[in-house]
Amino acid sequence: MKTIRKKLFAVLATLALPAWSLGQGIPALIKAAPSAVAMPAIGLSQPLSETDLGRIQSGLILQIKQQIKTAEVGKAAPVYRRMPMDKTKIYVLDGDTIYYGDKGTAKLKIRIAGIDAPEIKHYSAGKFEDQAYGPEATQLGRAIVHRAKKVEYLPLGLDKYGRTLAHIFVDDKLYALELLKKGLAYETVTKYGNNGCPDLAAAILAAARTYPRLPFKNPHDWRASEWSAEREQADLQKDLALPRIAMDKSFIRFDDGDTIFYKDMTLRILGMDTPEIIHEKDGIFENQAYGPEAAALTKNLILKATKVEYLAAGQDRYGRTLAHVFIDNELLSVPVIKAGLAYEDISKFGANGHPGYSRLILAAGRSMPTPPFENPLYWRAKYQHKTQPDSELVAGL
Repeated sequence: MKTIRKKLFAVLATLALPAWSLGQGIPALIKAAPSAVAMPAIGLSQPLSETDLGRIQSGLILQIKQQIKTAEVGKAAPVYRRMPMDKTKIYVLDGDTIYYGDKGTAKLKIRIAGIDAPEIKHYSAGKFEDQAYGPEATQLGRAIVHRAKKVEYLPLGLDKYGRTLAHIFVDDKLYALELLKKGLAYETVTKYGNNGCPDLAAAILAAARTYPRLPFKNPHDWRASEWSAEREQADLQKDLALPRIAMDKSFIRFDDGDTIFYKDMTLRILGMDTPEIIHEKDGIFENQAYGPEAAALTKNLILKATKVEYLAAGQDRYGRTLAHVFIDNELLSVPVIKAGLAYEDISKFGANGHPGYSRLILAAGRSMPTPPFENPLYWRAKYQHKTQPDSELVAGL
């Protein structure tokens, strides 16, 4: 019954019938129909006889059945309407994907129909590499939207990932064509069909035949090889094979939840950002909520461990050594995140050369609800007092 109702709604959209009548059953729909459907053969200005009404109702039933039957074999052309977009609420994620909505709210995820653009890295999804020409396609998409005076989208339905499939128009020009003209997309009409918009599909196919494409692999094939489960497992095995440095716990000193001191090094533990504690020299004069608890947990986990190791990954701009820390062969960041005392920060900073370990941390973050404190990144922006280094103060005297 639900399927029939959905099909009737689709038919009503093409007949301009009052959809509310469905809520009162098919008889109400049939009764409402004559006032909504143009019937030039019958003078509707004249009162309808019961015989005329019966004929109209019978004809409408046949019309609905025929349109449903036609739609089932993909021959009906649905009626689509362009929807205006506020350009200030558009974020072009990559060449063929747009997020739309107010900042800080759930966004409408729009997958642009008819094209497949080369991929870019998506840290939060554990995708840490750009495809060739992926950044260029993304930059072009952002420039197109930025220059536009008018942006609209033509919704076509949902794809299998729950995204809104749509055509995008910029100043009445089809966005997909602009990427094809620059050689920065493959057409997908051949594979997925015209989505009920044959004229637009034909224009996309013509552009794909006319303009030469830049030398990058079909994104569908690239994703299958580079973003595969097999590739992710190979990345993890590669990380596991890297040599770690054993740590003597007697040389470890503790700071906050994501920083420890070892011998003459400051180790910034990768993969997590814990709430802050007082660091007056760094302009932090109060504890963030749960900061002391996170610091205590890190200290306790390390002291209880039989074996502590680290794997360095360079230095940050503050001169600290970035490192994965392991307690009894487990990434230290994982139990801290699972205790609800840290945000994972792979989504922001990437893999730091260790994609396998980074995906384990991302998985830990996804398994937990949002921590009960503000993301330390945003908290610092509000409450940390920026101080000049001593050398700058001296130079200013």
